[in-house]
Amino acid sequence: MTSYNYAEYVLDALASVAAQTEKTLDLIVVDDGSSDGSAELVRLWMERNTGRFNRLILKRSHHNSGLGGARNIGMDAAETPYILQLDADNRLRPEACAALADSMEAGTAFAYPKILAFNELGPVIPEHDPDFPKQPGTPLFISDLSYNPLCLISGNQIDALALVAKWAWAAVGGYYVSKDAMGWEDFDLWCSFAERGLPGKYVSETLAEYRHHDQAMTNTSTEHVDRKSKIVDFVQKRHPWIRLTVSKAKPRQ
Repeated sequence: MTSYNYAEYVLDALASVAAQTEKTLDLIVVDDGSSDGSAELVRLWMERNTGRFNRLILKRSHHNSGLGGARNIGMDAAETPYILQLDADNRLRPEACAALADSMEAGTAFAYPKILAFNELGPVIPEHDPDFPKQPGTPLFISDLSYNPLCLISGNQIDALALVAKWAWAAVGGYYVSKDAMGWEDFDLWCSFAERGLPGKYVSETLAEYRHHDQAMTNTSTEHVDRKSKIVDFVQKRHPWIRLTVSKAKPRQ
């Protein structure tokens, strides 16, 4: 789990990990230089929940290294063959770890679930919007797409919340580290896997929940006109076979 100034949400995320049906779990939390007291909340929670986990670690960076650096810190510290990435403002459903681990096959680089979007009112029900061509009254799901590397050509449809094989992460050099282009580290990783013929796998069960809120990194960092163009240019240069366009920055509501 990566966390940066998410004191309001991190305990909810931690509780969702403790509630997993998978009995033997390691938990590594990487606090990326938070200044809101959330690291202390995590430390106290860990002290009270040591009996639940096989291995329990809190890593703290000396300064905010950005999402790619924080994810790499956690991946490097992991001793398990598979690592499930969870941001501290989201949460897992109880069967997430077990179902994703069961789906992994030899040679599979990562597995990702269907994810329900929610906010303080409950499931997100999109209004009429060309970006969300859903039936009226239908909850919004993300990562709701079977894996096909060709789908990456035009953009990312797979959320960062995925079970990643450590060998595959190491084989491609991990998540990129660039604060100027922070936000698409997961997309870049999927592209790196595709370039090496390392497949992903879609698990069609709803196994996690993505929190929509104003302080999400998508809103505060990625979806700004000047920054988004830098991110698109950075990732496009790393993977010349993809064909991205700089669409208008649009914060998630």
